[in-house]
Amino acid sequence: MTRASLLLPAVVSVASLGISSAVDSAAADTLSQHSLPISVLNTIFFSEVADDFGDPLTDAQSEELWRINTKWQWQENAKGGLTDLGAYNNFHSYLGCYNETDKSGNERNEIVAGLLEDYLDRIYIGDTSVFNVRDERTCFLASAELDVFWKAFQNVEGMGGGYDQYVEIQPIGPSVKMNAGFYGAIHNRIVGEGEVKVKSGNEEIVITEDDEMGINVVYCPIIKALLNDPDRPEDITFNSLVADVVEFMSYNSGQYVKERDFFYQAVETGMTGSLVSERMQLWHDVVENVTSLTDSNGYNHCLDETIKKQMKVEQTMDDSALISFPVLEEVGLKDEECIFYLVRSLANHPYICRMELDVI
Repeated sequence: MTRASLLLPAVVSVASLGISSAVDSAAADTLSQHSLPISVLNTIFFSEVADDFGDPLTDAQSEELWRINTKWQWQENAKGGLTDLGAYNNFHSYLGCYNETDKSGNERNEIVAGLLEDYLDRIYIGDTSVFNVRDERTCFLASAELDVFWKAFQNVEGMGGGYDQYVEIQPIGPSVKMNAGFYGAIHNRIVGEGEVKVKSGNEEIVITEDDEMGINVVYCPIIKALLNDPDRPEDITFNSLVADVVEFMSYNSGQYVKERDFFYQAVETGMTGSLVSERMQLWHDVVENVTSLTDSNGYNHCLDETIKKQMKVEQTMDDSALISFPVLEEVGLKDEECIFYLVRSLANHPYICRMELDVI
């Protein structure tokens, strides 16, 4: 088995990418069995997963709610594209890990590259590992059409050697994308409760009352590839991608957000029964309360004014952006929920893989 480099070429032509065919729910079910439990995910990412799926649930109940969420995400991704980007339309992004423990990080990288050798022109992997600990696991962000992930996984199974037992693949959902402390920091800043502390990588950032706070957004690997693709359509630019994100957040009273948000769907349909965390209910209520304020003329102040006109997005690197939102002198419940809706809708967008709070 030839060992190719794990890092993919920066540019792959749109013409080389095929439109994916539908993947049935059975494939999504199989892949969901290789997802990451909360107990493992907490060691890889400083994220909001533990809090979003926590109180008042027991650890076992939290893991079960997380399992239902993960299976739902796989099945939603199996439905196909969410955007209008031609050959990139059906791409979704995942946290991929390889956990053969008696290997170094470099050895695991080489093994993964070899396992994916036949698919390296259709699976986009981030430039650096997001987690790499000797004798534990190596993890990275990856974007691909779901049927490509499925075929690649089936190929790994067919190789023999037990490689498939070391593969972990987790859909990147809103709770994974937001760094730990995100919800509390936004709340404290809005209601004026002094400085806030948030995790950024292995560091803790303190944002004082005098600092202007923004959101560092890291786009998924497929978007970096798209922006660096010389053969992409001329009308696809950073600004057009921003416009697509804004449309996703605001279209038809938040239709896309409601369709893609597990917490919203779970509470509305009762799919999780009594397994409802406090944060799950809060996020559902934010989406419901904000989108229900659309008047008879189709106007919604949060969606049409705060998000479409006041939210600012500045490109900082080829795969990241800084988002700032209005600082309100007096904040009522509707304003607070609007900012939370802004955060939640961003986190549901398929282009975005990571969100961290920072000082502007």
